[in-house]
Amino acid sequence: MSLILLIETATNVCSVALAEKGKLLGYKEELKEGTSHSLLVTSYIDTLLKTNHFKASDLSAVAISAGPGSYTGLRIGCSVAKAICYTLKIPLIAISTLQALAWKAQQTIPLPTHNVSNVFLPMLDARRMDVYTIAFDQNLKALNKVELKRITSNTFESLTDTYPSIYFFGNGAAKCLDHLTHSSFHFLDKQYCSATNMPELAHHAFCTQDFQDTAYFEPSYLSKYIPNISKKNIL
Repeated sequence: MSLILLIETATNVCSVALAEKGKLLGYKEELKEGTSHSLLVTSYIDTLLKTNHFKASDLSAVAISAGPGSYTGLRIGCSVAKAICYTLKIPLIAISTLQALAWKAQQTIPLPTHNVSNVFLPMLDARRMDVYTIAFDQNLKALNKVELKRITSNTFESLTDTYPSIYFFGNGAAKCLDHLTHSSFHFLDKQYCSATNMPELAHHAFCTQDFQDTAYFEPSYLSKYIPNISKKNIL
């Protein structure tokens, strides 16, 4: 049995799920802006385990959305995941936030099996006209590295020479609608970061023992953390 706890806190969405052998058993999530991940994550985990009649000791691994994403959200998810892994002596699995988004998008499109020339471009909002993105082929193989892209009318047009259909989605995609107008470009709505996107990817990682070093693993943040500095003279 591979019972895996899945935690997604890379964006404003706070999402926790439970999966067995790659199949979703249940989930709890909050999609509202201003969600307090620190207040909800552990509560959701406790509720999910009890609802599905499991104890924490039944878990085989914990999988977290590893970014890119917000500093605060990822730190909270990572801290909770590490605490559980340390306590139960179970492995930690890291799933790319963007790959999980691409997996979900792939499931929603009725693609002909013979057509393997489509590209999926998940986008995470990086403010203004910037997005974090990476291109995946139909088999979810990364075609490049994660990039910070400034969106203009000709961004991604080079892809149209090779790929007939290019799909954009995620919380950074909507603002690109007026700029990316090529006939090969398609926008998918209602695609957001969720722990429900992670079961199959986490199960594959578990079966191949693609585990992280719990002590040293760090998520991929959208930007470097800059702490607030008090202006009060405390000396």
